[in-house]
Amino acid sequence: MERQARRPLSRAFVWLLIAGVLISIVNFGIRSALGHFQLPMSRTIDISATTFGFVLAVQNLIWGLAQPVAGRLADRYGAAWVMAVGGAIYALGLLGLGLSSGPVWFMLSAGILCGLGIAFASFNLVISVYGRVLPPEHRGWAMGLGTAAGSLGQFFFNPIVQPLIGGLGWQTTAFILAVAALPMVLLAFAFPRSGQAQASEVASDRRPLGEILREAFANRQYLLLIAGFFVCGFQLGFITIHMPRFLSEELAMPDYLSAWFLALVGAFNIIGAYTAGTLTGRVHRSRLLGVIYLGRSLMITAFLLLPASQSSVLLLGAGLGLLWLSTVPPTNSLVSHIFGTANLAMLFGFVFLSHQIGSFIAVWMGGLLFDLSGSYCILWWTIVALGVYAWLVHLPIHDKGRRLWSLQPAA
Repeated sequence: MERQARRPLSRAFVWLLIAGVLISIVNFGIRSALGHFQLPMSRTIDISATTFGFVLAVQNLIWGLAQPVAGRLADRYGAAWVMAVGGAIYALGLLGLGLSSGPVWFMLSAGILCGLGIAFASFNLVISVYGRVLPPEHRGWAMGLGTAAGSLGQFFFNPIVQPLIGGLGWQTTAFILAVAALPMVLLAFAFPRSGQAQASEVASDRRPLGEILREAFANRQYLLLIAGFFVCGFQLGFITIHMPRFLSEELAMPDYLSAWFLALVGAFNIIGAYTAGTLTGRVHRSRLLGVIYLGRSLMITAFLLLPASQSSVLLLGAGLGLLWLSTVPPTNSLVSHIFGTANLAMLFGFVFLSHQIGSFIAVWMGGLLFDLSGSYCILWWTIVALGVYAWLVHLPIHDKGRRLWSLQPAA
């Protein structure tokens, strides 16, 4: 295969990359730190593990349900307006979180409003726009960069939010996060403001929505991707929300350890996601996904079977970080490979909906089972089994024209 010549990026594309990175940092960083609110809220307004888990599970589900809608609107009318509205709703939801006095208000703010805000200003939209408007030779690494930026936010926000809650209280911390979310509204306008302006290779697809969806859901490769991404959501949702309580109450470890665990996940995922984006242009993408899912299961199995210590927790954070969001660039790229780029944001949105359904089930079940049994053991071993299942699911997915490994970019 011949190496594609890299055209220099225009100034508009450079600003698009910078704005997308900053939006991903803020959006995903704040969302990844919400698990630290569980214990302090349970002590002040009587929020049980089941209630907290269910509200954050609903947030994940709404994020997933709204993602195809946000993608469709971005494909047709431009991502700028969609992401600006999302940033404003996200900030409003965080403000409501700080004002929460019970389960109902907590659901309306952290569950519904934050779920909508995250979806409409998500890193999924960022990388979908990258995958559509950037020249082909820049897409893989740019999608990896957009995904890795979310992890930089996770690394940045978690060590700050946990001590802020300890020093200022969870209400004041929620207000601070609301202010931090507002710049996303302005950054959004670096993105395309019309649907037609987003297409670098093809015109917008003006077929009826039903025809597009019938074609997509009749495609076996697409359905297998949807099944595999369910597992990704299950694994990440459970660990992000319930790891603080697991470490504090099951393993009797200090509260700060969960913040550093999640920070290490974010730090090492900067490497993992960017590397996955780069490899997406060079290797068999479905095989890469299978290795990522199987690797997660092997790491968690080792952690559960070996004696637990602060060092083993931090090592798990670093190891999982390398595989955390590294599923996103090859999955997004495979959707583009199957269907083209005209409806990429929407079609990847449906794949991501499966991710969020998995997250909803894991986050809710985690809280429920902990209240019933005082342990997360069942969920941990479920995560291991699902990782093996995801590896098997990706084996039949074809990646036409790709070798298992190549040092040259794919044509």
